[in-house]
Amino acid sequence: MTDSRSRDPHGSVPSAVDGARPSEPFADVAETTSGVVFFVGDRAYEMKKPVSLGFLDFSRREAREAACHREVELNRRLAPDVYLGVAEVRGPDGLGEHLVVMRRLPSASRLSSIVTAGVPVDRHLRRLAEVTAAFHARADRSPEIDATASRDATLRRWETNASRMSHLVGTLFEPALADRVLLLARRYLDGREPLFSGRTSAGHVCDGHGDLLVDDVFCLEDGPRVLDCLDFDDELRYGDVLADVAFMAMDLESLGRPDLADAFLGHYRRSSGARAARPGPSPSLTTTSPTGPRCAPSSSASAPSRVARPPASPVATSSSWQPSAWSVGGSAWLSSVDSRARGSRSSPQRSAAPSGPRCSTRTSSASDSPVSSRANRQRRDSARASTQRR
Repeated sequence: MTDSRSRDPHGSVPSAVDGARPSEPFADVAETTSGVVFFVGDRAYEMKKPVSLGFLDFSRREAREAACHREVELNRRLAPDVYLGVAEVRGPDGLGEHLVVMRRLPSASRLSSIVTAGVPVDRHLRRLAEVTAAFHARADRSPEIDATASRDATLRRWETNASRMSHLVGTLFEPALADRVLLLARRYLDGREPLFSGRTSAGHVCDGHGDLLVDDVFCLEDGPRVLDCLDFDDELRYGDVLADVAFMAMDLESLGRPDLADAFLGHYRRSSGARAARPGPSPSLTTTSPTGPRCAPSSSASAPSRVARPPASPVATSSSWQPSAWSVGGSAWLSSVDSRARGSRSSPQRSAAPSGPRCSTRTSSASDSPVSSRANRQRRDSARASTQRR
């Protein structure tokens, strides 16, 4: 194995002190629909499978190599000391395969494990909010990125996703439920162009994480490591900063901890410099996602031109902008509703049991995955493969 690119950006390989613990196996493997992760000592190596799933195509070796480099590039934005680089393994016949090289993190430090164990996590949530807010402030912005967060683009994602799930109607869910999900999405978007335009013009749309889950955050003593951003389609990663915030809040709620969801939002609001908003009624908001399902594939994955535009505070910067509900769609976010556009105040309305087209369905995974969503990727890839089959 050649590993000339697997050093961290600061010139040294991190020690194993924060890697695999003695209680974890020295070697292990986790397989997903699109990849295999090998765990050896304090390292993890991810190989892309030669598959074509509609929403991604790794059938060619060149595509798999490019995907490895892209994964490292994007995830180093939040975890540069975890994503060490790309290695190449060659056999006696000279044929090779590229692997993402990662620092192996202790499974006990995963945020989901800490929450389910009942250990106090407020300190970790505060630090995570600070890291997330700082990441959003420096993230790339451009007209191309802005275009993906418009009201019309959001509606297209919902309608495309609904169309591609049509073959599942009557088997995985009832026709009435499918109709209601799309009805609620359209109802939410109706008349809210000022909301979406205002968020964009205020600088709240950026190249974010796109898949911020409790399984993908590791709470170390020197701060959290946020892993496994959505890397296979740029446009699905672009969006309002609150898409990431509310996706995390929704995941915390799915663990039965709405109090932690509220706490994380509060920490993010303070970290981003926003003022708290006063709640009020919002009867039209129920179970829809303003940004549309992340499940929907994109027709373009080219990198946009970058422009510098410092964002204003993303959370409720005036009394006319109010937080609404956690989304239960694939790209959950905490939206801010412009009362001038809707003619009413809004208040948080949270669904006790998320429903609708969400990409991530919690299942078991390899307990020591450094990129737990990679080890858990089977659940998301399976959902995407079924909902996006051409």
